[in-house]
Amino acid sequence: MLLTAFLNCEGKYGIFGGDTRKLKEDMAILKPDMFPSVPRLFNKFYGAINAKLRAAEGIKGALVAKALDSKLKHYENGGHYTHRVWDNIVFKQMQSALGGNCKYMLTGSAPISNEVRRFMKICFACPFVEGYGQTEGLGSQFISRPEDPEFGHVGGPLPMLEFKVKDVPEMNYFSTDTDEEGNLTPRGEILSRGANIISGYYKNKEKTDAAIDEDGWLHSGDIGMIRPNGSLKIVDRVKNIFKLSIGEYIAPDKLQEIYKTVRGCSDIFVYGDSLKSVLVAIIFSEKPELLSVAKDLGIEGTFEELCANPKINEHFVKDLLAKQKESGLKGFERIKKLILTPKSFEELDLLTTTFKIKRHVAK
Repeated sequence: MLLTAFLNCEGKYGIFGGDTRKLKEDMAILKPDMFPSVPRLFNKFYGAINAKLRAAEGIKGALVAKALDSKLKHYENGGHYTHRVWDNIVFKQMQSALGGNCKYMLTGSAPISNEVRRFMKICFACPFVEGYGQTEGLGSQFISRPEDPEFGHVGGPLPMLEFKVKDVPEMNYFSTDTDEEGNLTPRGEILSRGANIISGYYKNKEKTDAAIDEDGWLHSGDIGMIRPNGSLKIVDRVKNIFKLSIGEYIAPDKLQEIYKTVRGCSDIFVYGDSLKSVLVAIIFSEKPELLSVAKDLGIEGTFEELCANPKINEHFVKDLLAKQKESGLKGFERIKKLILTPKSFEELDLLTTTFKIKRHVAK
């Protein structure tokens, strides 16, 4: 749909060579004005840039910290992406990673953390918008505004679309829900209807009837909250939840996006069982990231040996616990135990074509 839109505007587009490890070289050739991608890749950017920033010491390190803090305040106070001083001194080299000409970034296909979105806007000095939609809605149903300084939502519906939320009593989501200040914030399964919604699945009435009701509403399977200003926030997933033995429901997709921001965590799969009371996880850490963590801990060994090292494992468990507390997650959302895999999730065939985890395979 994006490519069709670009062509309709007499634009040009480029497709990367197929190897995400060589993406920087591709971008240097293409120098795109707009860069649409998926959260998994933006998380990689976030991890790689953060590693370099942490490695800066002395005056350089102090300058980087000052630049990040200053530009964040500059953005929050006026919604300004650019800064005539810090962009030239600190952020210009980061912007070269996308070819140095990027004026617009777009993410979709899966949730992305507010921390990563904020970081991308500041580092690359351009709007970073988030879209939400289903294949059954032609890929795009909601999108945030470039000038919106707030995070944590996917904006409002596209002009051809109407939507509503449907109560999900078993998960305690209702259209009558309110926030702490008493404002109406309806929550429930997101239903959409409009010109961009499919009429059905080809020669599959059973699947069509399960997804689209008699009034033409497409049932998404996602839980949304309508914020007081009319924008939509994705808060849960009807299908991707499970209950622990203590009776608490877990939304693993939400936890994975939060825990992905922990240093060295390139990919994470969070899992629980209704017969168990705690959560466990599988983590993949990119080799340079894991070597950096090991160096700081004074631990030596091959990449495979480091993945199996109990001290490295303990370090990740502690960092995940700190992130759980920092993010305001509940105690039962803590990762109690984990394993580090030396093979990437791609090598293990745990990802779909849009880089979402195949939970049934990962399980």
